Amino acid sequence: MNVLIVSLAILALLAVFATPTFADDGMASKMGNKLKRGIINAATGWVELFNQPHKVGQAEGFGAGATKGVALGIGWTIAREVVGAWDVATFLFPIPPDYKSALDPEYVF
Repeated sequence: MNVLIVSLAILALLAVFATPTFADDGMASKMGNKLKRGIINAATGWVELFNQPHKVGQAEGFGAGATKGVALGIGWTIAREVVGAWDVATFLFPIPPDYKSALDPEYVF
């Protein structure tokens, strides 16, 4: 139990003191943003199942939202989950160039 507490305390101190080291580095910041974007998209991609039917329904009516919107929701969910996993797996590398998002908008919200 004591080893766990000491380990967590050391980890917390390392996190506190390591943060300013990377604060000004553009590449590290972009890598962190890509990792964050990947985690958020992988965790919230399922929201597209509800988001797209709502958007289409507002723009084109209930029938379009119930058909076209659901199809778009399924497609966007798959895309957001896959791109999120890809961003997490490749956050160390500038793929796509300059760590830009493969999706527009970057996040579901």
